[in-house]
Amino acid sequence: MKKLTLLLLAALLLIAVFAPITFAATAPPYGVVGKYTSGVYTYNLINNGKEVRIEHSTKAKGALTIPAKIANKPVTQIGTGAFATRAVTSVKIPEGVKSISANAFDTCTSLSAVTLPSTLTSIGTYAFCWCVSLGAITLPAKLKTLGASAFAGSGLTKITLPSGLTSIPASCFESCDSLKNVSVPGTVKSIGALALAGCGQLSTLTLPQGTTTVASNAFKKSGKLKNITINTTIGAGQKYTLPNYAAVKAANWKGGNTSLLKKTSGVTYQGMKTGKATYYVTDGEKRKLTVNVTVKAAPTKIVYKKTAVTLKKGATYATAVTITPSGAQGTRTYTSANVKIAKVDGGGKITAVAKGKTTITVKTYNGKTAKFTVTVK
Repeated sequence: MKKLTLLLLAALLLIAVFAPITFAATAPPYGVVGKYTSGVYTYNLINNGKEVRIEHSTKAKGALTIPAKIANKPVTQIGTGAFATRAVTSVKIPEGVKSISANAFDTCTSLSAVTLPSTLTSIGTYAFCWCVSLGAITLPAKLKTLGASAFAGSGLTKITLPSGLTSIPASCFESCDSLKNVSVPGTVKSIGALALAGCGQLSTLTLPQGTTTVASNAFKKSGKLKNITINTTIGAGQKYTLPNYAAVKAANWKGGNTSLLKKTSGVTYQGMKTGKATYYVTDGEKRKLTVNVTVKAAPTKIVYKKTAVTLKKGATYATAVTITPSGAQGTRTYTSANVKIAKVDGGGKITAVAKGKTTITVKTYNGKTAKFTVTVK
């Protein structure tokens, strides 16, 4: 028995000595190696196996057209670092893709053209960071999320941000040396740290009146940017809060008209009568932020031009209102008494959901209301 055991051990040693030596495959610099392979792509199945996320492609180069389907399943995501550092010159991302993950095209220095799908809602952090050849890109209207440093160091010359975005995140366009023009939608409420820092060609910037927070170093080392403007309109009795720019206290804001606007608290003011007022503040880089406030008359009445509609399920209808007096401040909100029957958006557009009858109410900032009846068949 002892002899047999020794023979077995000797055999195992011989196998170990002469067995071929293997090494683990080197993982890509970012992301996850896909469980599956199709052509030049590795991918994983997501959403209970119904959709595809592309994880990596070591062979991607030149003009790249990403397939809409792999294994007969829709491609809906581009994974983390999927094409980072690849020698890609252009990329077409198909309809159906909803998100581009972090570092997806990070340091693709030859990438000069990108076509994004209308279905895209999210671009992750560093997604197009240091794409120095990328001079232009069109962001889709459905985009809701833009990650920090998403385009930092890229070659963009201008950018128009879609109206769904509520913030310009930290370092989003930092060190974009060629960036000359940035169009900021009215939905943007905040601008993060270093968001537009080091943009040497950016000379002017207009922010929407809804912007309430601007980081102290948001425009650091953007030497040509000397004037930032916010034009805001409110109604008599309506309140407006000056931006919290560079953590400036209310006392640092200059200008204004005390008979037109009354300070209520902190940096919040209330319109007292119609007219115009200007406030301004200068930051540590001698950059001037100017807020031009126009106060309009308060509404005395609001009515729907049409007071009822009958819709089929799924149909939409855009309501219209008349405000008295003409030229009065039109800030208003819409609500549905039963969103399971019909829902309404911030602009008064109604969408029929299910059979039934409900009421849509519009309300001005000073409490004037009107009602609209919706019947869904």
